[in-house]
Amino acid sequence: GQLLCFGDGVPEIEQTIRAGGIAIGVLTPENSSFESAGHFTLDQKRERLIRAGAHILIEDFSNPNELMATLFSNEK
Repeated sequence: GQLLCFGDGVPEIEQTIRAGGIAIGVLTPENSSFESAGHFTLDQKRERLIRAGAHILIEDFSNPNELMATLFSNEK
């Protein structure tokens, strides 16, 4: 089987990578602007997801056809 994960946090991206899956980082806005409460700007979240190893970053699911074409471009 294959594993595909969509996540906006470091733990799910890292665990997916460890399990040999494809990790898609989703850049979702936080509901608060208080960084001290653990919330991040989108730029900070982007950097964290990249450092965690996300294979692909998306902002939303508004273009599913492009995402599917990217994910399955190497299918035989």
